[in-house]
Amino acid sequence: MLQLAVTRDIEGASGFVNIRVADVFYLQSEQPYVVIHTKDALFYAPGTIKYFAQALESNGYNFFIADRGCLINANNIRQLDKTYNIAFFDTELNDKSKRCYFSGRCKSALIEFVAAKTGLVLN
Repeated sequence: MLQLAVTRDIEGASGFVNIRVADVFYLQSEQPYVVIHTKDALFYAPGTIKYFAQALESNGYNFFIADRGCLINANNIRQLDKTYNIAFFDTELNDKSKRCYFSGRCKSALIEFVAAKTGLVLN
């Protein structure tokens, strides 16, 4: 199981911690680093969305570039709001549900990618 070495703060003062790639919901660009979103926490790592997309794909993970600043883990998507272009990572939605926005231009491609990689059909 692949892990990422990340920090809990932008400056890296907290030192590195390892998180499982499978636990990542999405990555968001905040140049010059990315913010890594999991169910319960935010982590930080230097790099770009393109860098992480290529590296994770090379290791067999199902991440999708949802817009120029967002990389979504297709395995963790539970619902899509196709009207407002929002991916949700919880089955039961509430105000605290993790979510991220995706580009309207990639909506069809995202739906097809999720179905092909995970078997989940998002209507």
